[in-house]
Amino acid sequence: LRLRHVLYQQRGAFSGRSHASSVKLQRYDAKGQGSTALEIAAGNRLAEDSGLRVPRRGHQRSVILHRSQPLGDRWMLRAALGRVRNEVGTRRYPTTTVAVGVGYRW
Repeated sequence: LRLRHVLYQQRGAFSGRSHASSVKLQRYDAKGQGSTALEIAAGNRLAEDSGLRVPRRGHQRSVILHRSQPLGDRWMLRAALGRVRNEVGTRRYPTTTVAVGVGYRW
């Protein structure tokens, strides 16, 4: 179990603060090499809006499922599937994330 809270301070033309909190539950395989994790996060955000000179405040919520699968002694297959809900002003839009990667341990 991992709990995390971050606070960002942005400076410049679109200055302001944003923050996010997340909870990550991770379970390792019996041999301890592979793992499956579920991460849930929520926070506010600053978003640039064309035509406006100030950032708009918004909210973001996400759920991501991660999997790391060993492929032999040194190779690792990593995959993630996530769903994010963004809200900025009166606009709400969901996004889906799919990622696949391969890692090598030296």
